[in-house]
Amino acid sequence: MSQSGRIALPVLASGGLDSGHELKLALAAFEQRRFLLLAGDQQIESLDTEITFHPALAIFFVRLIPLVGG
Repeated sequence: MSQSGRIALPVLASGGLDSGHELKLALAAFEQRRFLLLAGDQQIESLDTEITFHPALAIFFVRLIPLVGG
């Protein structure tokens, strides 16, 4: 997978996802700056940032990966 750049979702067991565990992983990734969160034209840099949602607001999650060799 890493050579092709493809990201595959894991096959879920019959129990489904553990939302508490997934939330902890997402919060840790945000705090470690492993992805960018963009809301409209604003980069969200803190978990305390308030976002006013509306139908035209675009939200983007951009996964950051280190370049080879650096």
